[in-house]
Amino acid sequence: MRYIKLNEEEIQQLASMELATISQPLRNRVQCLLMSHKGAKVKELCLYFDVVPKTIYEWFDLWEKGGCIGILHKSGTGRKAKLKDIPLEVIEELVKKHPRNLKGVIAELIDNYSLTISVRTLHRYIKKVKLHMA
Repeated sequence: MRYIKLNEEEIQQLASMELATISQPLRNRVQCLLMSHKGAKVKELCLYFDVVPKTIYEWFDLWEKGGCIGILHKSGTGRKAKLKDIPLEVIEELVKKHPRNLKGVIAELIDNYSLTISVRTLHRYIKKVKLHMA
């Protein structure tokens, strides 16, 4: 079993982070560290936070390597946008050209930009940037 041992200053820092953050994942990591310090076992933490043991150990490693800074969410993680390199005007023109058939838009994107996306992805993008299909 592995536990995190915290000093008073670290406990106060984590408690203030827990109250100050609006990020649920960060709050979970903070609560996990505090609960581990109080003696909660990894299995109990897994059940409480609905994660696998590997995740708990990763949170412990982040804390041990970087402290409060280490457990913060890193920017730039997650899936990158597929349509960010294509100007909005181009997509708007293609949607006007193929107003009822997004497969036509996708075919032109494949031909002109070698970009493969699904109809659903294109539809979400159109909705996000508030383009109107006729």
